[in-house]
Amino acid sequence: MAKENKSKYALLGLLNFVPLSGYDIKKWTDNSLRFFWSENYGHIYPLLKELEKAELVTRQKVDSEKGPSKNVFTITQKGTKEFLAWLKQNENPETYRIEILLKLFFSSKLALNEIIVKLENHIHQQEQLLSEYKEVENGFDHIKDKRIRLSAEMTMSYGFMHAEMNINWARDTIAKIKTFR
Repeated sequence: MAKENKSKYALLGLLNFVPLSGYDIKKWTDNSLRFFWSENYGHIYPLLKELEKAELVTRQKVDSEKGPSKNVFTITQKGTKEFLAWLKQNENPETYRIEILLKLFFSSKLALNEIIVKLENHIHQQEQLLSEYKEVENGFDHIKDKRIRLSAEMTMSYGFMHAEMNINWARDTIAKIKTFR
């Protein structure tokens, strides 16, 4: 059985908030979803066409103040119904593609100090991520809808805890390597 493309639900979810153009969808994913879900233009536009063909969204040409008119997509009742049905389903087990773990699995080919450098870099990356999360979290003040704010806070909490777990794991692993002889 083919894996279902969950990106359509990301787009339907954003359109559930407000009608958006493909460009605006990309901005939303880059600003709000990027820590746990990414999309690119090459995927967004064909997917919007599929959603329109399936009558899950409608498209309207809207004049733009800053250039040519743009296509703005709005979720339909059918789209809302499918989106809500998906929200209520159980999630599939996560699959991981974590490059540092892949490299550590094969790291017997590296010197121990090279592995430590990799782990220190990983710590630095996770600390930068925590800093980005704090900046994003500071912007939550503009979210007036309490339910939307709760949703944002839940996903941000996961991000904070995940980054902190990664930092703790990397520090523990470095300590273990330093005792290895």
